[in-house]
Amino acid sequence: MHHTFDKKRHTINLFTYLAFIVMICSVGLILSGVVGYRYGITDLKTSLLVLTKYGVYGSILAIIFSFMAFGSVLRKDVNIISLFLIFFTGIISVILVFNFYNYNMSLKSNPFINDISTDYTNNLEFNYHEKANDSYEKNKGSIQSLQSFGGFKQPYIYITPLLLEKNKDLVYEKSLEVINSMDLKIVFVDNKKGIIEATDTSFWYGFVDDFIVRVETLTSGVTKIDVRSASRKGKSDFGVNAQRIKTFMALLKDSLG
Repeated sequence: MHHTFDKKRHTINLFTYLAFIVMICSVGLILSGVVGYRYGITDLKTSLLVLTKYGVYGSILAIIFSFMAFGSVLRKDVNIISLFLIFFTGIISVILVFNFYNYNMSLKSNPFINDISTDYTNNLEFNYHEKANDSYEKNKGSIQSLQSFGGFKQPYIYITPLLLEKNKDLVYEKSLEVINSMDLKIVFVDNKKGIIEATDTSFWYGFVDDFIVRVETLTSGVTKIDVRSASRKGKSDFGVNAQRIKTFMALLKDSLG
């Protein structure tokens, strides 16, 4: 009888610590991918498709071990430290898996494109990071620059230029204020051409997106605002560039009344 009790307590500890150790290793893999890419130790493919990928798989395994450990707790009393480890491990693992599941769903639910503009005819050319112009010129008018939704259709066709009956200089100054309020880093300005360029760097992997605004006066006297947002890495932007343009347009419109 005494031998059976010890064996059960040993089983509880085994699953608890297995879950905790696997979770720690998973977090380590994910952080290695993040740090490795940001500091140039690993390439993007290794960081995302190896380190991060298996870090998420490890988190799923940690969740399984946590359930097994909790099942043992229900059958027998356990000390508070083991109970804390079970819940701590489970919560951290669920957060990791949930976040990357959301990223995956976002990838599948958004157009497979990472360069969004309000004007694909008279394209906005980047001055600060000229390499961002290469992909557009290469794919201009090709299948890669289109997205199929039951037939060919330009992606994010609802994102259009903003037309305002406001003074160009006023719109330009307000655009600078809005960009600063969005925590974007302004890297190039040309008041005469009505150009503002900025960059946005993601928190985890340090991915950089280029952002450009063009403010010009039409012959009708109306001020036209065009915006382009493009990612330097990857083929899909998870809808971030389109959302950035929409946010900028909405804030600018509100600031001008």
